[in-house]
Amino acid sequence: MRNRILEIVLFLMDFMRDNDEHKSAPDELSSALQNMGYSEQEITTAYTWFLDQYNGATEQYFSNFPGKHASIRVLTDTERLRISPEAYSFLIKLLNSNVISDEQLEMIIERITFFNAEPMSLDQIKLIASAVVFDDFDGFEDQAAVDLYADQANSVN
Repeated sequence: MRNRILEIVLFLMDFMRDNDEHKSAPDELSSALQNMGYSEQEITTAYTWFLDQYNGATEQYFSNFPGKHASIRVLTDTERLRISPEAYSFLIKLLNSNVISDEQLEMIIERITFFNAEPMSLDQIKLIASAVVFDDFDGFEDQAAVDLYADQANSVN
């Protein structure tokens, strides 16, 4: 669920950046998000996080919205083996949208390289990014927590 909330936050950031007038009512955005398959709870959680981050002063925040991030993070050879171009593009979008800071990007990359020696899927990286963004690491003690395709038949209840 956290990764879906992060997707909604990115949608909101893109919407605010692309629409200078910011005149769409929250109900219209909520309807659009619900039509995209997001639940009311996910939308409300994303809105709440979004407004908490910017203290409800979105007009002030977006009036000085930077065009792009000032620095470029170059992946090491080891990181490139674990992070697909698609996943790295997602992380850069989070950074350029100011959803994450440089420090949070490093935390995400560190966790990716810690958890797995094999390339991770975009969905797995979204889970790790959501945990960093929402500061919720419950259940992320081991690699199985981000293994979306773990064989559930081997799990013991």
